[in-house]
Amino acid sequence: LNGLELKEITNTNYIDNSLLTATADCYQADGSVPANVLDNNPNTMWHSNWNETTMPHWLQLSSSEPVAINGISYLPRQSGSTNGNATKYHIEISDDGQQWNEIASGNLSSDASEKVIEFDRVVTSHIRFYFDEAVNNNGSAAEFKLLNADVAADVEGLQAAIDKAAAAGCGRNGLYRAHPHSAAGDSSHLGGAG
Repeated sequence: LNGLELKEITNTNYIDNSLLTATADCYQADGSVPANVLDNNPNTMWHSNWNETTMPHWLQLSSSEPVAINGISYLPRQSGSTNGNATKYHIEISDDGQQWNEIASGNLSSDASEKVIEFDRVVTSHIRFYFDEAVNNNGSAAEFKLLNADVAADVEGLQAAIDKAAAAGCGRNGLYRAHPHSAAGDSSHLGGAG
């Protein structure tokens, strides 16, 4: 055990933020740097320079190795203000940081709730979130996370939970089994009253 390094548990549904770097078109020099969107602390944030209100603003996440993703989680600032919250966005990806392709676009509510934007699986090294329209023509974010497209369903874990529930008398006299071929290892009723 000597030499082992203790690490924080990471949610495997997301690409590990320690593998990513963040940059932006600009930032407010009060500590609101792009790296704040990767610190797993919703009380810090990136904010565009208050004096640069020409849209769009953008925030870029980059990885030294290509990653398979199928979505992005955007947590707007959590300070009580909506200044900089995206209301219209588009997302672009690039393999080299030079040539970009749009993969998603849409509208968002300006509240502080987490926004999860899903798209088809892509493998890329760079992803940019563009704030096409935002409150007061600024850009801000507390956290960004990339959804890991290669997370396998934990069918065995699901089956263990189903077995435990069945042993406790749950399932209303039916038999349930996790199927590895269902979308997320959903349980399916195999017989009995249900």
